[in-house]
Amino acid sequence: MFNRIKTRTCSIENKLIKSDTMHPWKFIVKRAFRFGSTTPKDVQEAFPLVSRTTCWKYSIDALELEPSLLSKKGKKIVPADGAKAPDYASSSNLLSYFNAGITSFSLTGLREEEFPAFNGDYLSPLYPSEDRLDLVFDAIINRRAIRILYAGLWRGEEARYRTIVPIGIEKRGQQIRLLAQDVKTMINRSGDSFRVFVLARLLDVKPLPRDRTFKESELQTIADMDVKVRCEINDEMTKDQKIALRNEFGIEDETVSVPKRSVMEFLIQNSDAKPNENAVWPPLQILE
Repeated sequence: MFNRIKTRTCSIENKLIKSDTMHPWKFIVKRAFRFGSTTPKDVQEAFPLVSRTTCWKYSIDALELEPSLLSKKGKKIVPADGAKAPDYASSSNLLSYFNAGITSFSLTGLREEEFPAFNGDYLSPLYPSEDRLDLVFDAIINRRAIRILYAGLWRGEEARYRTIVPIGIEKRGQQIRLLAQDVKTMINRSGDSFRVFVLARLLDVKPLPRDRTFKESELQTIADMDVKVRCEINDEMTKDQKIALRNEFGIEDETVSVPKRSVMEFLIQNSDAKPNENAVWPPLQILE
């Protein structure tokens, strides 16, 4: 009924990787600055469908395209004397990739054993079975309405079937969430039809008796806007602790930017805000 799968961040901004997948010479620059040198063997490992001769040509191309950044040392491409790493080869860029769950050699310029980077997920949820996931993902791709049996955390709530149009998924903290629109609300135009479902809480997924798809123009955007939350750091913190927390939360002028769909979660985890009284919270009780 369920399958246990490993997960990693799957919400990746296309702008982060689009240019790198088109230009192997950027891999050469990245590795040269991050590791110290790039060889044709490195290029061939990163792009295995490319011949050794073509890999060498890419190295020459990189020298010609970035003469102020690179120089040749035997068969190795190395940073030019005094050259500074460009933005796409910077440490901040590498951190952005890690934050997006990207660790592949071809995109970072570093092998996993050279730069160990671990996903901090501590849960292994039981997700819907493969055939149910197939229905969900097919519905996202084809904008197809489906029926889901879902159990929320409102007090006294029983699982019930809902007809939705899945429009995407997102990773937030330890959860993978299904973004969708409620079909009944859409048709009746009786309010905001946008819904978020925790994927592991889907107890059943079924196709509709009659297939129904929607045009892209009929569906909402899944972009999540940031909202400003005013806050202050606990007075019991030392001066250094306050500086550290301002960095951690990105606090400026007593405000922190939080994605709209995560505001309540953020407040419950990090402040004295209380959960909605109609929700059963906390979900777990620790046994002695």
